[in-house]
Amino acid sequence: MPRDDDLVVRGNNSWGIPDYAWPACEDWNHYVDACKCFGIHPITVTKQPTTTTLTVTAPNAVTTTVSTFTTTTTNTIPVTATTSATFTAIVEDIASATVTFVVTVTSTATVITTTTTPTVTSTQSCKATGVPFRITAQVSGDKTYLTDVGGALLQWFTFGNPNDPANVATSTFVLDNDGLLELVPAGGPDIVQFIDVNTGTPTEQVFSINQDIVEGTPGLVRVKGCVDATTNIVTLSAAGRSNILACNGFPFLSTGDGSERGLGCVTLTPLAEDPPV
Repeated sequence: MPRDDDLVVRGNNSWGIPDYAWPACEDWNHYVDACKCFGIHPITVTKQPTTTTLTVTAPNAVTTTVSTFTTTTTNTIPVTATTSATFTAIVEDIASATVTFVVTVTSTATVITTTTTPTVTSTQSCKATGVPFRITAQVSGDKTYLTDVGGALLQWFTFGNPNDPANVATSTFVLDNDGLLELVPAGGPDIVQFIDVNTGTPTEQVFSINQDIVEGTPGLVRVKGCVDATTNIVTLSAAGRSNILACNGFPFLSTGDGSERGLGCVTLTPLAEDPPV
């Protein structure tokens, strides 16, 4: 087969036949036939893609989702074959000619690159359930606590406010086996936290009430929680609402910022704190 530097046009040699073959080969087809006599064939180089499974372990992770991805490396592979032989070619205007050919064939195989970047999603690492904690956050620069003030109401209260009853700033919560928020039982019925989605608004107030009432009333959805094992950040969610707000001092969960309520809501990042001894 022709080398790159042989692909030139000389006289009627419009097929790029190299000089050493031109006396014996009148056209490109003769030259190709001559190459075939030497057993020179196209060289195919195939590099298969490899599939790798990436395993990621997050410290204290509850769940880790790992994707399997495929990556293919791009390589340009030069392949050179050289052969030599003697043959007799019958061509027009020349009775016979004995020519010795030394044919060098260089082939390049290119493998296309295809790379898929794996997506690794690791869920939040939560502390064990059943451990009591208080929920505190900064509201207008003051350290406040999420507090059950009675009458099904929760409120963000500043610790030590002299106008609060003695038990106001000491509400302690716990997550049950399903990760649902409730007050630490005090000998009575379980008091759980919920939102009422019957109104259908993006921002709903969080209330406290007996568990059996919540479970028996359509549209009341219990609040699910998590205390991050590393940062102690508290996350709360119910019916797709997970932004924790303080609106006029009351706790709300929202899919936004609560502006549709017109209550001067602020977004909070609460922390879990050990209850007083």
